[in-house]
Amino acid sequence: LGREHYHLHSLYSGVPSSTPSVQGELFYGVKGCTPAFSFKRHQDGRVVIMLEPEAAAFAEAELKRTGGQPLLAGGSAYSNIFSGGASESSFCAASVGWSSVIPSNNIIKMAIFAILNIYSFGRVGVLMIFELMLAVVDFFRGLIAGKNLYQELKYVPTRVAACVLLRELVTIGVKLDAERGLPIIHANFVGYDEQSHRRGPRSRFAHWSLRGIDSAIERIWRTAQRSEFRNYDVWIYSDHGQEETTPAGKTFPAGIVNSVREVFELHEVQFQPQADQVTAEQVRLEATNVSVRDIQNKPTMAHSQESGMWSSSANWLGLPGFGKWVAGGNSSFLSKANGRTPEVVAMGPLGFIYLPYSLSIEMKSSFARALVKDTAIPLVLAVDPAPGADGSILAWTRNGTFKLPADRRELLGADHPFLDQATADLISLVQHADAGDLVFSGWQPGRPALSFRTENGAHAGPGVNETHAFALLPGDTRFAETGTRGLRIMNLRQAAFQVLGRNMSELLPDRSRLAPDLPTVSASSAKPLTIMPKSKPPEKSHCLRVLTYNIHSCVGMDGKLSIARIARVISQYQPDVVALQELDIEFSTTSGVDQAQLIARELGMAIHLHPVINVKSGRFGNAILTDLPMRCIKAEKLSGTGDSAKKKRRSRTLHQPRGALWVEVSFNGKVVNIITTHLGLTPAERRVQVDELLSAKWIKHPQRAGPVVLCGDFNAAPTQQAYRLLTAEMNDAQTQLQGHKPKKTFSGRYPTMRLDHVFVDQNIRVDAVSVPADSLAKVASDHLPLVVDLILP
Repeated sequence: LGREHYHLHSLYSGVPSSTPSVQGELFYGVKGCTPAFSFKRHQDGRVVIMLEPEAAAFAEAELKRTGGQPLLAGGSAYSNIFSGGASESSFCAASVGWSSVIPSNNIIKMAIFAILNIYSFGRVGVLMIFELMLAVVDFFRGLIAGKNLYQELKYVPTRVAACVLLRELVTIGVKLDAERGLPIIHANFVGYDEQSHRRGPRSRFAHWSLRGIDSAIERIWRTAQRSEFRNYDVWIYSDHGQEETTPAGKTFPAGIVNSVREVFELHEVQFQPQADQVTAEQVRLEATNVSVRDIQNKPTMAHSQESGMWSSSANWLGLPGFGKWVAGGNSSFLSKANGRTPEVVAMGPLGFIYLPYSLSIEMKSSFARALVKDTAIPLVLAVDPAPGADGSILAWTRNGTFKLPADRRELLGADHPFLDQATADLISLVQHADAGDLVFSGWQPGRPALSFRTENGAHAGPGVNETHAFALLPGDTRFAETGTRGLRIMNLRQAAFQVLGRNMSELLPDRSRLAPDLPTVSASSAKPLTIMPKSKPPEKSHCLRVLTYNIHSCVGMDGKLSIARIARVISQYQPDVVALQELDIEFSTTSGVDQAQLIARELGMAIHLHPVINVKSGRFGNAILTDLPMRCIKAEKLSGTGDSAKKKRRSRTLHQPRGALWVEVSFNGKVVNIITTHLGLTPAERRVQVDELLSAKWIKHPQRAGPVVLCGDFNAAPTQQAYRLLTAEMNDAQTQLQGHKPKKTFSGRYPTMRLDHVFVDQNIRVDAVSVPADSLAKVASDHLPLVVDLILP
């Protein structure tokens, strides 16, 4: 976090707090695209689970029709529900197996691919053996705890498949795509989520799976940093949190479906429709000559309560037979309608009741009160149909009848970190076209949450933990002002479009799909760089932050020319004054651009440039940038470079002209003089140049007002004479800070010399010193920047 300038953000995942809903918002800008992980689709009346390829493909087709520009266009997607418009998608619900980029249908090519990735595949084998040993231990623990023998046995290979095999294959694919330079890559690691469902979010096995995910992220990070085709950011986020839950078996011994139906049947006399109220279901039954008893005797739609994702992961890997074996033989948590009793769809802490015929709000209210009274269901919700209700929601708990949004504190808890946002989303969920006539939830503030499956951890509802995710992002990632606590998924989408330089007008499909408090970013604000406006923390407002940096013509240690990298390195430290050396202006060898102006524009700063080389093919020199009031005092070449014909015939590098630039800056009502320079390569040159800088021409100028800061690339280590001459008159900032060990600045990847310095007047106090050594700074130039915080007299 510190070295790489990452910030940990609180992220609101939305309600439902589930992966399909989050990915719909992130990939297409559509909030709440699904009401839950499982529901009855209103278009065809089919009960679907979003792990099923057909269900995922159907939902994504609708997102493509109604949503904004797909985020992953031209990129790749791994282990997602939706492909996000990616050109290549692998192990996703809608695309099983590896994408066409992996030659799985060609034995020879697959063999070559395996040889090229032999280390990774060997790692997979070793980890699978190790994970298998842990799984066996877990198996016996499950037996001791009284778990089902058959279910525990099937859990062993599925755990290995999802926690190791899928994770490692995804990692291999992502690394390959980063080396190819795809514009955007999205990978979803499911191990922790599934371990949390089974053993609980705080369990040792869930935490163990996080170690494997951390290792995968580290390997992806290293590959991304050395990609030859693109400068990658690595964003890490969770799409939801987890609630520790009481599993269904403890609270609903007969199952949630039977519990709901029993209550309905007890009140069926009042709910019977009148003779003239023939339902569409009854018409369909009569038309097909299928009796109610026939439907009641049909097997219900069965999916695993214990291993839903495990079986789906096996299917996504291209092993549908294995996944089918894993899913088989489990008790149902979905029910079929039979024309007389409600259809119940419940997965995790959220469920829907689809009534067999229309009920008045009074009858619904009676049914809901009976549900919360006679079962362990803590919360039931329905749309308020009353005239003038204006989209409000009725809610029933054991404490009485409530309304949303008015009674949100009583229903969700006054201490909910996203109370208003979760309330708005919960209202939208209940109103969703695919939601049931009644919606029930396992969330109850101040008491343990319930799941309607056999699981110890769950998510999808409005709970405090399940809606509370995180985002770990580079510190200069720009967001629109949210006006709320933390970020939400749409903010990530906006920021990603900024980084990609995409057309922001295509970001959102429809303003009405956004949360009421979520602002948009105008199309005119789109930029290819993610530079934040300078904003120092309040505790540093009294300090003048000076950054000196030899940028090596923006050519990095990897040989790549990138002005963006230099600007980003600088922006991460939010300096008040920037002193740059080795700037190229319009040289064809560095793309013929004005590097000084481009960097100043990206930082939002004014600039004074002093070219020490000014020829027909371009200019080369030093510059000072700041957003403070500034005026240039002096800009001249220094003596000692030698202009004789003999020296001109020598290497330009060895005896190139040297100069200095002096500006006066106003900071907090005080005037400070900033002088930057880049001294020569030979000791004789540097001695002459230092004498000149310390003379009345510069440092001791009779008309100088205010303290002085002298900084730049002096090409002189502390053991050399030029450095000793300077420290006889001024203080080296790196030696003035108590407890700070001076750090080297050259060369970038493995600095071995301290050539860049900041010298200050005796009456200037040094508050902080840093030499950035993150991965970006180490590669952007052959020097590292030096940053000092100064307290002026």
